Amino acid sequence: MSDINLSLKHGRTQEEARACLANAVAQTQAQFGSAIRHVEWSADRNSVRVSGGGFQVDAWVDAQQVHLLGEVPFLGRLFGGTITSGLKQIVDRAFTKQLP
Repeated sequence: MSDINLSLKHGRTQEEARACLANAVAQTQAQFGSAIRHVEWSADRNSVRVSGGGFQVDAWVDAQQVHLLGEVPFLGRLFGGTITSGLKQIVDRAFTKQLP
């Protein structure tokens, strides 16, 4: 069972979506840095796996959406809610178009 299963329409080009994904990963590392042990990007930078002690999250962008799928089994009882809500907020902020 996944603790995180999120898909959002991004309304951006593929290149812009990749940049937003990179921004979301950087924000995640800044917020949860001590919990993150490994970040592995695909060659085309359309997807990334972020993992640490007791959790793993895969994120990827396609032509229309950004997706997050992950499990937080060990941390679920302790910090899972915080990590899950934090990741959702980070992705939402990274992909929300700012008004001029």
